[in-house]
Amino acid sequence: MKHGEQERLDVGINHRVICTAAQHYRGFPVNEASDGARSLRYLQPRLTNSGEVVILGKMWNADVQKWSDDVLKIPRRDASKGDKDDYDALKRLVDDLLNNHQLAKSVSIHNFTGLGTVEKQLLVYCIWPTPGKGYNACHLLKYWENLRRLFFYTESGDARENPINLLTYSTDSASFSSSAVNKLMKPTE
Repeated sequence: MKHGEQERLDVGINHRVICTAAQHYRGFPVNEASDGARSLRYLQPRLTNSGEVVILGKMWNADVQKWSDDVLKIPRRDASKGDKDDYDALKRLVDDLLNNHQLAKSVSIHNFTGLGTVEKQLLVYCIWPTPGKGYNACHLLKYWENLRRLFFYTESGDARENPINLLTYSTDSASFSSSAVNKLMKPTE
């Protein structure tokens, strides 16, 4: 298997990689896979692809629709909260995350692999800090619903010239993934 060229990823769904996947796989069937990786439960600053500095390490909400709320910006001094300077604001944020046990212990990594092409390039398109508990089948179904929309439409809402044809999903986390597939495949009537 040939791995894709190195891509600088932001945390969350990377739309640029989805566009690359649509061009690369050219309508052939695709497998979406996910796996979890341990993280070190610490915070670190990161320069995003758009040039903004954010703080990584906080658990994100299990609901994909709320991910934009989970991106942590560097806090600035807020006198109404007792901050003397920007350092106090940052310390307040860190203390709050520690006191509320919000540091992520694992990260979910999602990728695509082509099923119908000779060159099976692997494309990692999403990395997100998962919650310690509460992530279950209904959240995975919402994630897939969001992903299906992105497979057929660009971020701006235009129809893709080459949609991504998701055929399969694979993971080693069988419990809630199996539950999600069971709910997805169960007839409603």
